[in-house]
Amino acid sequence: MLISTVCHSAAFVCEYKVDSVSLHPGGPVYASLSQVGGPGKMTYMQFCSVEGPLNGMTASSCKAMLAVMINAKNTQASVNLWFDGTKTFACTDANRSWQSMPETGFYFGPEIK
Repeated sequence: MLISTVCHSAAFVCEYKVDSVSLHPGGPVYASLSQVGGPGKMTYMQFCSVEGPLNGMTASSCKAMLAVMINAKNTQASVNLWFDGTKTFACTDANRSWQSMPETGFYFGPEIK
């Protein structure tokens, strides 16, 4: 499964390996990611919810994102995530944990590499 879309307005993109992905009671989807070739790490970041709108994403879009993340984890593929540059966030941040993805300026993705 390959999902690719052109994105024109994102400020920067980061490449990560999916360390874990989980679905919690009530529907939120969390993932832990490690930057490819760098020190960046995001632990238990809340992406969306399969039960309803969360973080600007519909439940059906969240289910698709969950499938992409599980696929990336199972195949050991990396994923690209785009960030809009409006937050104080860098790909190399190593201390991000238990945050909602909009707090990072998450803009688009994941794209399986």
